[in-house]
Amino acid sequence: MAVTFRNTNLPDIIDLKDISTSYDRGKSYIIKDFNLLIEDIPDQGEFIVVLGKSGCGKTTVLKYIAGLAQPYSGQILIHGKNREQEVPISMVFQEPSALEHYTVLKNVMLPLLYRGVSEEDARQPNFWAGNAVLPRVAQWKDVLIAVHHLPEGDWMGFTHAYFPTYAFNEYALRQGWAFARKENGYLALTAAHGLSLVRGGQAAYRELRSPGQDNIWLCHLGRAALDGDFATFQEKVLDLDIRFESDKVQCKTLRGESLVFGWRGPLLRDGKEVPLSGFPHYNNPYSVTEMPCNIMEIRFNEDLMRLDFTGLS
Repeated sequence: MAVTFRNTNLPDIIDLKDISTSYDRGKSYIIKDFNLLIEDIPDQGEFIVVLGKSGCGKTTVLKYIAGLAQPYSGQILIHGKNREQEVPISMVFQEPSALEHYTVLKNVMLPLLYRGVSEEDARQPNFWAGNAVLPRVAQWKDVLIAVHHLPEGDWMGFTHAYFPTYAFNEYALRQGWAFARKENGYLALTAAHGLSLVRGGQAAYRELRSPGQDNIWLCHLGRAALDGDFATFQEKVLDLDIRFESDKVQCKTLRGESLVFGWRGPLLRDGKEVPLSGFPHYNNPYSVTEMPCNIMEIRFNEDLMRLDFTGLS
């Protein structure tokens, strides 16, 4: 079947030129002289699918496009720019890939941390693909607050949260809240400008949306051992004192604490400032380890494992 390119004179979205993959310096190739062109056609959407048997290099090509790996040879252009330049493109993995030893917040911050942005700067409003603005986020135990301040003319006009109803045992939308249960764990989400469940299109029944450029999302987590059954958890959340203002929120937690957080200023817990950076790299019952460190100790009952990183680059 012939392939026709329209040559719209706009920079091509993705242009892979003679991409090759070799792990033995060119003696043999996994991918040889691979070419891919995805044009920018105004007012027309498009899905591109790469098919191939296991091990043929599909994921490798996606990693090249996302900048997670470099080919042995060839050129990668994104919107006409070399992949080494700053271009707004990334990769979503098909399987859950959150790091269990990190908080929800730190998992969200990982792309920035891997790019060399400090943890403190990553917590500040910054550029991000999507709305092009990273929300200012703080987490205190089982409560997370995300403050959005979108620029004028934002192309989306709303903020959203992933809410895959198919993955929950049950869910409910009540009084401006979205509740979900997975086994004995509970989730509650709300937003200052209200929220709605997308019921049509590609994001149907797996996305919550809230309109407006300036918005605040609030997330409470709970579990059966502390909050009773799912219905009781919902009633407890609905009874919380929550006050949204233009750029900050004051809220009570399920554990009786009072939090205040906004676009600027510190996170306050019961009137006292809570640090937003400088946490240990690991902080759990088995190990408390700073970052960076030369020695890491992991203890379980009477057993101790000591890892010595001295001299490692």
